[in-house]
Amino acid sequence: MLVVLGLITVVLVLFITELIPIDITALGVMVAVALLPPAVATGLLLGAGHPDPALRAGLLTVTNVVALNLAAVCTFLLLGVRPRDWRDVAQARTSTRIALVLWGSALAVLALLLWQFA
Repeated sequence: MLVVLGLITVVLVLFITELIPIDITALGVMVAVALLPPAVATGLLLGAGHPDPALRAGLLTVTNVVALNLAAVCTFLLLGVRPRDWRDVAQARTSTRIALVLWGSALAVLALLLWQFA
């Protein structure tokens, strides 16, 4: 999971700074690779009547969604994406802090759940 998060962050930084030209579809494929396998495994395991492995796969799916959102917020923060209007800067700062705390806390809780159920 951390490898995928790091890879997505690096690709986003390279894409936005245009050091290496990256097709936008590559980002979509990376997100699909992070989300689809555990989501499909969740559905297949639930359908086959295996709730415990399905719970683990579902936790992994939710963890990947949270990690992707946290990576997006961190990428925007590191690249210095700011509002165009100066009146929105304070609200954007507050929203960024709230997002970092919420997504970071959610990731920590999910990591503990994954560790407990693994």
